[in-house]
Amino acid sequence: SLGNLTEGTRIAGIVMIATATLVPFTYLNDLISAGILLAFTMTNTSVILIRQSSPSDKPYLLEKLMVCFHSLSLLTGFMLKSSLLAKSTAKLTHLLSVTFCLSNIFIGYKIQTQCQSKRSLMQWHSNEPNPSMYLAPFVPILPLCGSFVN
Repeated sequence: SLGNLTEGTRIAGIVMIATATLVPFTYLNDLISAGILLAFTMTNTSVILIRQSSPSDKPYLLEKLMVCFHSLSLLTGFMLKSSLLAKSTAKLTHLLSVTFCLSNIFIGYKIQTQCQSKRSLMQWHSNEPNPSMYLAPFVPILPLCGSFVN
């Protein structure tokens, strides 16, 4: 058939067949796990970006804080792994991972306090609440915790 998605499906299928043929399964297993974790992180980040907004006097603050949060989460994971594998520098890497973890808590606090919820902004502009807008619970705390653990 000549539908809209035909060429993309064929190309993706050929790439996946070649990858599955040439790459050992142990590496594929790790790639699949990394892909799933990346998808969860992207979902959590999307929830935060959809439900929160940057202050009007600081545009792109939320996006910058999210980049810092994910970068520090990645560094924390690397430092924890390094401290578990190399016992000689374990104290320094443990100290760095605790510092990065505390920095992530501070960034999460800044996101919670400085980046206002879009629902509260809509209610502020109109005196009536919008019943069609669903209020997700514990945003941005729960998605930030999920991204950090990933």
